[in-house]
Amino acid sequence: MFTRDGHCRLRGTAAGPCFGRLTVHHLWKDGQGGDYSQLNLLTLCAHHNEWVEGHRAEADTWGLRVGYGEDVPSAWRRLIFAELVDYWWDGTSCYADQPELDAA
Repeated sequence: MFTRDGHCRLRGTAAGPCFGRLTVHHLWKDGQGGDYSQLNLLTLCAHHNEWVEGHRAEADTWGLRVGYGEDVPSAWRRLIFAELVDYWWDGTSCYADQPELDAA
C-alpha cells in the first residue's frame, strides 16, 4: 500500500501540512469489520490520520470514510472525484473501468 500510494494522500490539500510517519488508514474502520486489504487501505501521515477523525464531514465528502450502508468502492469513487488518488485500489488508472472486487 505504501508503494502504491507513494506518500500521504492528503499532502497539499486543505487539510494542512503533513507531519509524522506514514500510517495505514482504514476507509472502513477495522473495529467495525474493515479488513487490511488494498481495497480498504490508504496511506496518510500520522497528522492526517488523526485529522480524519476530527473532520468527519470533509472526510466523508472526500471518500476517506465509508458511510453507513455504503460499500468501500463508493468511497474510492469519491477519492477519485476529490482528486486524492488517480488510481483504483489495485493500482490501475482511475481512467480505466473500476476493477472487479475479487481483484482486490
